[in-house]
Amino acid sequence: MTREFDRPVAKQRFDLPRWIESELSQIDLTVAVAEIIDNALDETPANRSTQMVITFDARSNRIAFVNRNTTGMDIKKMQEFPLWGGVHREPDKIKEHRLGGKLAILSLLSKETGGVLITSKPAGSTISYQMAIENWWQRLAPEEEFEIKKIETGVVETQGETRVELSGTNTIPTSITELADKLGLIYGPLIKERGLSLALRRYPPRGARIEKIPVLPVTVPFDENLTKTKRNVPTGTKGQGPRITVTWGLFDQEMKKRDETARRGFYNSKRVRQIRGDNLYLYYHGRLLSTIPLATLRIPGHTSRHIFQSFAVVVDIEKGWAPKTILKTSLHASAPETKAIYQRVVSLIKEDIAKLAKEGSGPEVPRRYQKKAKEASDALAAVLNKVFD
Repeated sequence: MTREFDRPVAKQRFDLPRWIESELSQIDLTVAVAEIIDNALDETPANRSTQMVITFDARSNRIAFVNRNTTGMDIKKMQEFPLWGGVHREPDKIKEHRLGGKLAILSLLSKETGGVLITSKPAGSTISYQMAIENWWQRLAPEEEFEIKKIETGVVETQGETRVELSGTNTIPTSITELADKLGLIYGPLIKERGLSLALRRYPPRGARIEKIPVLPVTVPFDENLTKTKRNVPTGTKGQGPRITVTWGLFDQEMKKRDETARRGFYNSKRVRQIRGDNLYLYYHGRLLSTIPLATLRIPGHTSRHIFQSFAVVVDIEKGWAPKTILKTSLHASAPETKAIYQRVVSLIKEDIAKLAKEGSGPEVPRRYQKKAKEASDALAAVLNKVFD
């Protein structure tokens, strides 16, 4: 039997001007869901896997996010939820602005009836904490108070759980396969390395069976024989900036084709996310921020040669902090940390870029690198092995 007792409150505060609606114009369903997943990742204990199930219920216009392996939210964390603005600079966290998750939730709620119910039980505690914000759009005012309930459950759990339930939502997808594939690209390395388990469910309006699918990882399919990696690379003045891992090289086209075919079959969809060449994939602690065309980096020797359609660069900011946009769609372009990261990446890859552009452009080289070096023509294999020796 559960028991409720004294009820503290969380007080809403704004540290920034009222720009909420303009920011919401940049959010779609994928961005919104990713923001809430990011929060779950940040609340997962070290060396454990984040386990999240997201349920879309078209029968009642509800969405539920359940994180079953978390530190949980106590009163202090509940009170921090309605605080808008501020900067987190924790080197092992994705969060930064204290804005993204709340903007994501608002973007999914109806302005007339949308509300959120947060229920959380910290690991090792018999108490659950619960906060309901009804008609949130109508209550976006400084000093607005939201009651926090403490519920005695009498049961101690070794793992915490946080449940975020949205009612009165205006964004229930007609299918969850496209969303799953997009999330697979954003969180591909984390899912592949078992740092994140992510599943989607959807209840249709009536009649049909519930959809249940796990999110499959989408990662850059490098050919290990034609790829280079530098780990724990320092950036910035005297190496005081973030540390990055950089991988660059050519695709294993057979692996790429197998992966795309498998996802089409699993999701029963003709269209899936494709990894594109001639791009830099920028990750932050394993979470994709953006895909950047190599041409924008102005790398010496880089051209539009066809060989680069099968070439990519992956950069993961693994240690340290770098400034991100509010919705985590990129790094801040003008920040010194960002410039230092790109400068370091260019310094690492420019020599191989120049070699590929020069030696991969002769008439003996196929217009597209279609197979592994061992299956390619002798001329192409010689060029590529010389570059990636």
